Amino acid sequence: MLAVLSLMAVKIFISLQNSPLLPSTTQAQVSQEALPQYEVSKAPKATPRPQVAAQPTPLPQKNSPTAEPFEEPDEEEADTPKEFVLCEHIVSGETLYEFTGQIRLINKGSQTVSGWSVNWEYEDDSTILEATDVALAGNNPYTGEYLSWNADIEPGKTVTFSFTGLKGGDTAPLRVRVSGSICI
Repeated sequence: MLAVLSLMAVKIFISLQNSPLLPSTTQAQVSQEALPQYEVSKAPKATPRPQVAAQPTPLPQKNSPTAEPFEEPDEEEADTPKEFVLCEHIVSGETLYEFTGQIRLINKGSQTVSGWSVNWEYEDDSTILEATDVALAGNNPYTGEYLSWNADIEPGKTVTFSFTGLKGGDTAPLRVRVSGSICI
């Protein structure tokens, strides 16, 4: 605002100086008599504010339940490593009526998994005809359990068992979810 008023004052001063209607005056007279007087106030100096580290705010997830207050785990619970095993159903081949596949268990955790059991089900009514390297039970849903020689899965290691199945549709079953207490 002050800059605009100063600019207006300069323009008025120049126009008055070049005006033929006014008698000739000195610059000192014009600057004090013809121009309006404005009081200039100085703005207070800004003091720097202390810097505060920004804390990221988590974005709300759609369709997610409200978070419960965080509770510190018991000492015993905190020291116990969790089992993190990636459990996958893989189709490795197919013919006109059959398919072959594997269930792969990859230990992503930091402790050995001793003994395991996994479950899966085919949505298209495919059926397992035979399986190797696993104790197989059930008839869609299926349960696969360890044998004496593949009961332990060391950290970073993989246990795999194979099967042959009869297709329930035109293609081998895809996107089959494998679950179990060890699966992530």
